[in-house]
Amino acid sequence: MNRRPEVREPIFSSIVHMLDAAATAAPGQPALVFGDERYSYAEYRSCVAALMHLFEPSRVAGKRIATVLPNSAFACAAMLAAMGSGAQLVPLNPAYTTRELEFILGDAEPVLVIAGDSVADVVAAAARSTDA
Repeated sequence: MNRRPEVREPIFSSIVHMLDAAATAAPGQPALVFGDERYSYAEYRSCVAALMHLFEPSRVAGKRIATVLPNSAFACAAMLAAMGSGAQLVPLNPAYTTRELEFILGDAEPVLVIAGDSVADVVAAAARSTDA
């Protein structure tokens, strides 16, 4: 007898909605731990919401945002904020060379690139080269 699995509607429409529900239900509970850094659901939601506001969802929705960030709590928040803004996320390894970043950024054509301090010069050089 072939039984088809039951199809259920998703409870949440996105991971950002899941974070919002968790922050409402358990605001003080730990949501993100990275090394010595600890963020409650309320703190994490606040950070993601602030970044989403900076991204101007009307400007980035349906477009690409690239991140060139080392593993960090900020990288997690930036990725969620990009997705919550309706953007397509292009996560890039900060160890990429200028030439690799030039190729990927030129191909992806992001409307916004978020880079860490350690790679800001390399990303800026790659972005200038793709604008030419």
